[in-house]
Amino acid sequence: MIMSLEPRMLFDGAVAATVADAAQADSHATADAAAKAPTTTEHAATGSESHAQSDAPATPAPVAVPGQSVVFVDARVKDSAELLNGVAPGTQVVQLDASKDGLQQIADYLGSHQGVSSVQIIAHGNAGDLWLGSTYLSADNVAARSEVLAQIGQDMNVGGDILIYACNTAASDKGINFVDSLAQLTGRDVAASTNRTGLGGDWTLEVATGSIESHTALSYQAMSAYQYGLANITVTSAADSGAGTLRQALTDVGVGETVTFSTPGMTVNLDTQLVIAKNLTIDGDLNNDGVADVTISGQYKTQVLKVNSGVTATLDGLVITQGLAAGNGGNGSANSSGATAANLLGAGISNFGVLTLNNVSVTANAASGGGGGGGAGVGNASGGGGGGGALGGGIGGTGGNSGANLYAGIAGSTNLGGQAGAPTPWAVAAVRASVAPARPVSGVIPTAPLAAQRPLAACRSAAVGVVPAGTVPVARAAERLAVSTTPAAPP
Repeated sequence: MIMSLEPRMLFDGAVAATVADAAQADSHATADAAAKAPTTTEHAATGSESHAQSDAPATPAPVAVPGQSVVFVDARVKDSAELLNGVAPGTQVVQLDASKDGLQQIADYLGSHQGVSSVQIIAHGNAGDLWLGSTYLSADNVAARSEVLAQIGQDMNVGGDILIYACNTAASDKGINFVDSLAQLTGRDVAASTNRTGLGGDWTLEVATGSIESHTALSYQAMSAYQYGLANITVTSAADSGAGTLRQALTDVGVGETVTFSTPGMTVNLDTQLVIAKNLTIDGDLNNDGVADVTISGQYKTQVLKVNSGVTATLDGLVITQGLAAGNGGNGSANSSGATAANLLGAGISNFGVLTLNNVSVTANAASGGGGGGGAGVGNASGGGGGGGALGGGIGGTGGNSGANLYAGIAGSTNLGGQAGAPTPWAVAAVRASVAPARPVSGVIPTAPLAAQRPLAACRSAAVGVVPAGTVPVARAAERLAVSTTPAAPP
């Protein structure tokens, strides 16, 4: 059962990286078991150190607790060595290998070290989840890890506590359910935080299951001086938009925080460009091996990423691919040269801020300018609009007006330039009828439909039918006559 945790200076945070290989295994551990255990460092008390318990918030050092305390530190935590300054005496600090299952590493260590009453996990997290080594543990998959969680609980002392120092892990119903599941599966009391941890937040664990008797192993001074926030937003969906997607994560992530991904090998397929509008890190190197584990694809539909002006961002472990930047076509003209086509760059990444790339591959992206608009034609004719970018997305230019601006050019569309303004056959007949009287027409007249957008006088072809001699007004010729659909060449 979840309950509020009384304020006792329990802290939410993250210890980590620089630990020595000087830990000594318990006497019962075999050589093989010790070899499998993660690297540890024991912080022994000295006669000059004072760890007397105090209720004052400015306690100079944490209080030693009965039984063994172990701090497990995820490798993602920045400047973790700063948090280790002044750690409680007798505390073991274990750094989790980012390339291996962090939950199993904890179980293996506890299996070879008896007498542990307090497990303190320092990691990045969010509502209902946290990262441990290469493991993304969440409310959605915790039941699948029931066996290893049971092992962890069995290898701890009866009545032991698990303190989870990860941002927001107990936030929302999802977070509370996650903490409750951990307590049930381990059989131990669990405490976690409901809000931001570290810089810009607090260090209090707000909720707990059962009675928490452990105190934090970290010093007040180290926590107060820590300069990083510890929240991660984890992308769980490869879709373009919606809950759990990268697009939603870029909206939800706090300034200076990290967006990461739940599954190695994930490919995020975009329909529209992603915009980075705040300082953040997008981390796709899920096991910290220097190799990209996540792909972001524009599917040759869109540009992939844009970094806004004034933003400082870091991309790590990503493949940016199949981005497309397509310029618009230039407009046509009736009386001068056509307009210059529009160019568009930055198919993969369009950066207007400060961007750092670590282990990022930008490959198979394409940028295409639109076609130039057509210039003046013969007489009252005009040039057509330039085509859009050849690979897609660019809008063709509008065709030029023709017939002394009597016929408007046609607007372009995606990839296609607009046609120059041109009269239809019906319009040609009407115009001619308005300027010349009807006159007799006799002889052989073609019978196929009049070719589209072609004046009657220009159509010359072999006869395929005969119309009786007589007078046919030109203004109604199109209703009575037919010509070949394939005009012959002009004389």
